[in-house]
Amino acid sequence: MRTGHAHVANLGPFSYVHAVERAGAECFAVTGLDGVHGYYSQIIVRSESEIMALDDLPGCDFGFVDPESTSGNVVPCNEIMNYFADAYPDLTFDDLHINGKFFDSVMFTGNHANSCQGVYKGDVSAAAVASGTLTSQINNGLVEEDALRIIHQSPLIPSGPMCIKGDLPQDLKDIIINFFLGWDDEEFWAIRSSSSPDSRYWPVEDHEYDYIRELRDKFDLTD
Repeated sequence: MRTGHAHVANLGPFSYVHAVERAGAECFAVTGLDGVHGYYSQIIVRSESEIMALDDLPGCDFGFVDPESTSGNVVPCNEIMNYFADAYPDLTFDDLHINGKFFDSVMFTGNHANSCQGVYKGDVSAAAVASGTLTSQINNGLVEEDALRIIHQSPLIPSGPMCIKGDLPQDLKDIIINFFLGWDDEEFWAIRSSSSPDSRYWPVEDHEYDYIRELRDKFDLTD
């Protein structure tokens, strides 16, 4: 989008707030149900794990998704740091990504499915994933039902928006935006949003991502 090779993109919330400044992105739509949209960051473990709550995380092997993942990195780090503010007053965002600082070992898995599989296969003791990941893995036969459990869930995160390059002609932007907001093909939505086939594109405004900007500024995640 910054170089002009993409005019419309679906971005994660954290990527979006960067794209506003770096590529002139403007959000216009988000997938939701009856106008309600959002998701959560969840920390998952194997069902037989001795990790029962956040208190049990220090010293374990942990999987994050990637540095710019909202629900797979930024939000869970904020949740952990807030929870352990008294017990670990000097804990930093970077500490959570360095072996031996808080976790015994830590890795970036690349995507939410990999994080889920990492826990399932025992490569990590716990991992942060977007809500819906575990259900999707179970529904697709990739994880046995009841093999994993959730030990923590974050506050609601605004869903990743559809964005358009802001310097396009306004009449073209209007055509594209109206197309998305009017798209109601049932077969498309049954495939696009298998967990909620009644989902649709709904309008979204930039201020709804101020929470994400606050986390970015809190941890100085501008690179």
